[in-house]
Amino acid sequence: MKQLNPCMQTANGAKLTFDAGKFTLRCGITVVRRKHMHKQLNWYDLALFSLLLSSFSFYLYLCSLQSPADETIGRKLRLTREAVNGNFYFRQLLAGRDFCLNPGNIIETQIFNAGAQMQNYVYLVGDAKTREAVVVDPAWDVKGIKAFADAEHINLVGAVATHYHFDHTGGPPPPPFDRLMIKLPGVRQLAVEDNLPIYVNKHDAGTIKTKNEVPAQSIVELDDLSTVMVGSVKLEFIHTPGHTPGSQCIRINRAPAEDILLSGDTLFISRRRSYVSQKNKKRSCGRLDLPDCSVEAMYTSLQKKLASLPDSTRVYPGHNYGGPSTSIANEKKHGFLRPMSEREWLQQHRL
Repeated sequence: MKQLNPCMQTANGAKLTFDAGKFTLRCGITVVRRKHMHKQLNWYDLALFSLLLSSFSFYLYLCSLQSPADETIGRKLRLTREAVNGNFYFRQLLAGRDFCLNPGNIIETQIFNAGAQMQNYVYLVGDAKTREAVVVDPAWDVKGIKAFADAEHINLVGAVATHYHFDHTGGPPPPPFDRLMIKLPGVRQLAVEDNLPIYVNKHDAGTIKTKNEVPAQSIVELDDLSTVMVGSVKLEFIHTPGHTPGSQCIRINRAPAEDILLSGDTLFISRRRSYVSQKNKKRSCGRLDLPDCSVEAMYTSLQKKLASLPDSTRVYPGHNYGGPSTSIANEKKHGFLRPMSEREWLQQHRL
């Protein structure tokens, strides 16, 4: 493409220069400043300069535009390359960025604002070639999540709950917010409207059936080390009680690439300061002060199970509490996977 000349010669021999910030307008007279050169322009030069500057600005504006057709073609090319280069499909969606964006009424506005504040992550995991995927922890805006999947030409074949809490599965919020009589969309909509199976650990299955009103026939109860195939991609479920009795993490073995762990609220990134106890110490796990939490069970889940995973494992948490991901190695060094005795753990987390 021909490069634009930043200078032009006017009728009276003055140079007009496209150096941003090096010209001023004073009472209709343009003064071009270029080092030690000063030259006044007449009204004809001013009009010509203004026209040329406007044309140049409009040209830059046109260059910045991208038509919807170009964007669609670019997306299709990216998805095609992804399918050709491998069979693994993975997306990390953030509330307020990828969904919870276009409320249709005042209630949805309140729900979407709360979802953005909670900073929940939702994941699409599956096979890039068959275009099948499960959605992990769908809540707040099921329509928006499905719209994202549709735009990626993904066919949802199931939903996974890392634990039963409302911000990961939908349903009624906890007291005192339940008095508002608002129920969040979540796994129930996918089970009833889309006839999708809901994969949940057996220890949280009863709560999801009752609180979320998910039909029993839609629930697939999982044990520790259960596996589910999505196309050619295998999901392995690790039972990690503590935050809830049926909390579970999802491991995807991607050898020779690094493994992936979706940790829900069992393991967070250790850089954030947040609630652990009344002393507000560093947190890298889910809250342990709720009615059915267990400090002892969380110690076993972290120190005996997750700490035994390969250091290179990439960890994707359930909330954006310190970034999009961490690693087992990082949490062994800075977080709650670092070696500690059970006594030390209990002293640190007793309220």
